[in-house]
Amino acid sequence: MTSSIDGVRAEVSRLAEGLEHLRGEVPGLLRRLEAPAETDPDRTLTDLDGLDEVMELRSVLLCVDHDYLRPALQDLRTVAAGPEAAEPPEGPLDLSRFDEATRRRLYGLVVRDNFLPRPEEGGETWVPPYGPEEAGLEILWLHGRWLATWLKLEEPAALRPGERRELLRIEADPENALRIVYSEV
Repeated sequence: MTSSIDGVRAEVSRLAEGLEHLRGEVPGLLRRLEAPAETDPDRTLTDLDGLDEVMELRSVLLCVDHDYLRPALQDLRTVAAGPEAAEPPEGPLDLSRFDEATRRRLYGLVVRDNFLPRPEEGGETWVPPYGPEEAGLEILWLHGRWLATWLKLEEPAALRPGERRELLRIEADPENALRIVYSEV
């Protein structure tokens, strides 16, 4: 039975790679659908025939990527990795030294806290606009401290790199040794 499950996980992993390739096509399609007002500054508001169609296509592509492709890819990767990768191991965190298991566990906790949908006040659900891989999430051990960093893709690309980058220190929660807290660097 285990070899059958491993085979299916391998197939799911290949399916996730195909879906990731499909997602990679979306930015190119969006670039090809630049709104006429953006590409031709001499056009006036009365010249924008077809803008509604362009906006509709862009909206559909963005929504399909955000609402379906990204969550499906995340789910496929999670199930392909198996149950041991889905949940960080339990037990108190020892953040006083580096080891790869701690780094992986912190990665999972940072993803859970910052990149997964979560309920907000008023019954709404916040859905992150991008995933940890897209943002380049890294967990670093530097001078005896654990850090998390990623690119804030929602910020304008024209900003200086330091203004677009999130950099947080990770520490054990003093009230719960199984959780972490963040502080700005």
